Amino acid sequence: MLKIENLTKMFNVGETTEKIALNNVCLNLEEGDFLTIIGGNGAGKSTLLNCISGVLSVDEGKILLDGQDITNLAEYKRASYVSRVFQNPLDGTAGGMNIEENLALAHRRGKKRGLGWGITKQERQLFHKLLSETGLGLENLMAQKVSTLSGGQRQSLALVMAVLVQPKILLLDEHTAALDPKTAKTVLELTEKFTKNSKFITIMVTHNMNDAIKFGNKLLMMNQGYVVFQASGEEKANLKVADLISKFSQAGAVLNDRILLNN
Repeated sequence: MLKIENLTKMFNVGETTEKIALNNVCLNLEEGDFLTIIGGNGAGKSTLLNCISGVLSVDEGKILLDGQDITNLAEYKRASYVSRVFQNPLDGTAGGMNIEENLALAHRRGKKRGLGWGITKQERQLFHKLLSETGLGLENLMAQKVSTLSGGQRQSLALVMAVLVQPKILLLDEHTAALDPKTAKTVLELTEKFTKNSKFITIMVTHNMNDAIKFGNKLLMMNQGYVVFQASGEEKANLKVADLISKFSQAGAVLNDRILLNN
């Protein structure tokens, strides 16, 4: 279970550019939950992910995972149970290494490492199995440099790396925003395949209202650091884009072109 209590994060405190990025955000997610987060630029979506992953410290509030307070735990100490796929396909993979080597690094994330580097037969079998599920033929390219892959192939690999060692939390930070519509659809289908019936908590940030409604069992709308709307279960399943636009309007949020053009 992930529990976030009154999380507050400020930038440039005491300066004229002071900004409250998160304002008393509260959240409760159970094992297997898939939360989509939608909001305009500066709503606090990525800041929330950065606080959960440990990239940013928090000013007030707590982050509890399975009852353990991880609020002040260093990012590297969360690496064994928090995985993340970034917006830019280049950020989640090492281009100078081949596919197999990238997967080996992901497989050993958060674990103690010795001097040995050898990839075992069991690891190769696991890598082959997961790569074959992408439907992109990556299982036949394990010796190929990641830098030679397309954006969609590279982002699919990043997703495989993120779920390779089943995390407790999977963070998807607009992970299809840099892809063309067809490739984005493929990556989202793969996301659904890997997260379906999983035990880990998935949190996906998106600017696409259709995707926010379609994927997951819970939805969170943010505006200027506040949570302005939440939906789950049947209420979320029955949402329409027009409903979300209405909620944005009620919150006094400005729908930027990026959100409108993505729907």
